[in-house]
Amino acid sequence: MKTLDYLNTRDSAVIDKRFEQQLANFKPGADSSAAIQLTKYGLNKLEYTSRNSQEGFGVFSEIYYPAGWEAFIDGKPADIIRTDYALRGIKIPAGEHKIEMKFEPKTFFTGLKIAGISSTLLLLLVVLSLGWDFYQQGKQPEITETKNIKK
Repeated sequence: MKTLDYLNTRDSAVIDKRFEQQLANFKPGADSSAAIQLTKYGLNKLEYTSRNSQEGFGVFSEIYYPAGWEAFIDGKPADIIRTDYALRGIKIPAGEHKIEMKFEPKTFFTGLKIAGISSTLLLLLVVLSLGWDFYQQGKQPEITETKNIKK
């Protein structure tokens, strides 16, 4: 955190040590014409285009939140790396690319599936219960009223 006091974030970034393996042998090249542009902004999906002549590292002004955010470069999964203490960073290969970040927490979709299955089972139980009730009513013999006649 103290490094951020004097770091020039235009051309440098601080990477969390926990991501050291993901950046092993990574040497980003200098490219003054490199650019990343936000093309679509949504609550759960961000899309960017990138252009660079050499392999590079992009720092995005989005909060690093590992529980649910996933990154894709040209549709292929990419690692999101905690950068500058609180931001997201991604290794970007040379060339022109489409970068997507999607918020797709597995717990949400698991809960959605469980809720759907539970609702379906409950509806099925109600329909079966009503069907059983109608079936039982059809089986009962008719009761006729008899009068006691005294002699």
